[in-house]
Formats: sequence, structure tokens, C-alpha cells
Amino acid sequence: MEKSKGVVNELQSMKWEKEKLTYEIVDLKQRAQDITFLKVTRNIQEYLACSDNVAFESQKQRELQMLEATIEKMKQRFAEQQTLKENDIDKLQRDNLSIANITLAVDDALQNANVNLYERKNIIDQRSKIF
Repeated sequence: MEKSKGVVNELQSMKWEKEKLTYEIVDLKQRAQDITFLKVTRNIQEYLACSDNVAFESQKQRELQMLEATIEKMKQRFAEQQTLKENDIDKLQRDNLSIANITLAVDDALQNANVNLYERKNIIDQRSKIF
């Protein structure tokens, strides 16, 4: 009887040890997977986490389409900004030319006014010599 009790206790002990080792194996596998995820890039992590290659490929295709759409929008915005800046440059050049023409006209008028002033001064000097 004691022999059978000892065998039963041994079997129970082995069963518990087997369960303990099973849990340790599961824990070690999880740790190995965690370490693998830590060492690899985000892209590889997503690939490993995804159970189906088709799902992974479709996800990457969606990301690629989103990036291409973003690039196209950025190109369009750049073209619009470039057009606006070119229009601003043209307007500034026209304004600059207009201001330059006005400045030339003012210079001519100022020179004529200056000549008239000297002529007037000469007339006054001539009168003062006469009287």
C-alpha cells in the first residue's frame, strides 16, 4: 500500500513538474518572440504579426497608395505655389518698371524746374543790375 502511495505521489509530482515545464516553455517562447520583435524593424514586426501574406501585402499596397496620393497633392500644391509666386514676381516687375518710368518723369520735371529757377534768378539779377 505504501509502495502504491509512493508511486501515486511520484506520478502526481511528475505531473506537476510536467505542467511547470510546459508553462516555462510557453513563457520562454513568448520571451523569444518579444526579443525578436525588439530587434527587428517595424516592417518586419508587422510581417511577423500578420498571419496571412495577402493581408500584409494589401496593407502595404494601401500604404503605398496613400503615400503616392500624398506626393501628388504635394506636387499639385507646389505647382500652385510656384504659379502664385511667378505671378507675384511679374506684378512686382511691372510695378518696378512703372515706378522707374515715374521716377524718370519726375527727374525730367525736376530738372526743368531747376532750369526755370536759375532762369528766374538770372532775370532777377539782371533787373537788380539795371536799377
